[in-house]
Amino acid sequence: MIGLFSEASVRNPRATHRDHYSALVAQMELADTLGYDFYATTQSYGLDFAESTFSVSPSPVALFANAAARTRQIKFMSAITIAPLHHPAIVASEYAALDVLSGGRAMIGIGRGHPWLYERLGYDQSESRERMAEFCTTTRRLLDGQDERLQISGKFWSVRDFELLPRFVQDDPPVYMAYVSGPPSIEIAVQSRFGLIIPSYLLLPLPVVLDGVNYYAQRHQELWGSRGRWLLGVHFHARADAAQAREVGARSLAGQMEVFGRNMRAYADSVGEGYAAYRQLGDMFSEFGDPAHVHDVVMNEFPQRFAIWGDRKACLERFEVLIDAVRPSGLLLNVDAGCISQEDIHDSMRYAATQILPAVRDMLRAGQEKPPPSR
Repeated sequence: MIGLFSEASVRNPRATHRDHYSALVAQMELADTLGYDFYATTQSYGLDFAESTFSVSPSPVALFANAAARTRQIKFMSAITIAPLHHPAIVASEYAALDVLSGGRAMIGIGRGHPWLYERLGYDQSESRERMAEFCTTTRRLLDGQDERLQISGKFWSVRDFELLPRFVQDDPPVYMAYVSGPPSIEIAVQSRFGLIIPSYLLLPLPVVLDGVNYYAQRHQELWGSRGRWLLGVHFHARADAAQAREVGARSLAGQMEVFGRNMRAYADSVGEGYAAYRQLGDMFSEFGDPAHVHDVVMNEFPQRFAIWGDRKACLERFEVLIDAVRPSGLLLNVDAGCISQEDIHDSMRYAATQILPAVRDMLRAGQEKPPPSR
């Protein structure tokens, strides 16, 4: 399966957002007509900076419900819902309603979210891993017990005499959990029978991805008798003019990196010296805020640092390398990281759908016939 992703980032964030939301829905409509399998956007809360903000998508479900009435086949996934900030029964209920409205097209993506949101909303980030684990186990019980009245008592969330309403149309609604580092988070996903999302972050090198996927596949096989499923996020821009594709792709990814870096540095400044690692991480992100620099890294350090920009030939060469290495069950193509026009995004979507993705689907199918990857 091949899906598209938008960060829902905006410049001039205090301006009206109606046009921006309309543009996101238009992307979903176009993706549906072009045959993409799903569309994803993130969740975020509040203004970052006066001139730009990471995302204006507090409620992916609202966007997806709007788009569901305008589309026929494409599925919708949050990438991600910030699990530690939400009661799992409320999230499950909202996505069950979306599943009903869309005729069985809801996908749930969950993760811990960015650290600055905890500071902004008054949550203790040190609890986020424990909250995440409890969210996952509770969600699995809710999904497996849709025809039961459940009693669940947890440290952070409980339900009493709770039966999910409405029920999902899908028998086994797909849930994916974002992975960025370490076996503990992967173990939570495996125990809950969730898939993995590998985000399209340039700072997530291929060896880390391979270590995580290999651990996940082995543990999933041990517990459930199958390799599981994982989606590989890739920053992507394609068009017939390869040089133009690289220029637009670099500008888009650099804009995303610059926003991440600025938010991370501001967070580090607010929480003090004990979080020096966040300042260092912010500085690393900011280094990639220069389009020329990020272009050189992507061109010269592939596949260790990966994004895919170019014409048909260049894109297929890189997809072949990545898919053979990671063997994902699907791709999550980041086509809208900000800083580029809707016209550029639509042009890339159209070109890729006809010139690139048929061959990529064949690569994905072939990869599923091979053993899971190892480093």
